[in-house]
Amino acid sequence: RQGPAGTFTWSDELYAMYGIPVGTPLSDGLIRSRIHPWDYPLVEHVWRARLADGEAHGVRFRTILPDGTTRQLECIGRVMDRGGGRAITVRGITIDVTAGPAANPASEVAG
Repeated sequence: RQGPAGTFTWSDELYAMYGIPVGTPLSDGLIRSRIHPWDYPLVEHVWRARLADGEAHGVRFRTILPDGTTRQLECIGRVMDRGGGRAITVRGITIDVTAGPAANPASEVAG
């Protein structure tokens, strides 16, 4: 989906992975509130580094849904377009790996 500048644009499936109702306006604070507090420092580090250098990125982390359920997600992506030193478009995929054999706490995924 396309969104106006300065916005997050997610698929319906990604909203579900974070336990956020589809169409809810997304913000840094809302997204952060769903990332496990022990995993957030790594997620933030990987995100900031990839925005700065434009390299492919991957990170595995836990989300906490409103009912207290914890899910493990793996995000892999790349900054596709940069303008004036800022990311314009970031594209990637997020997979729910909760039931997978490698369901471990937060880790950086080789990109």
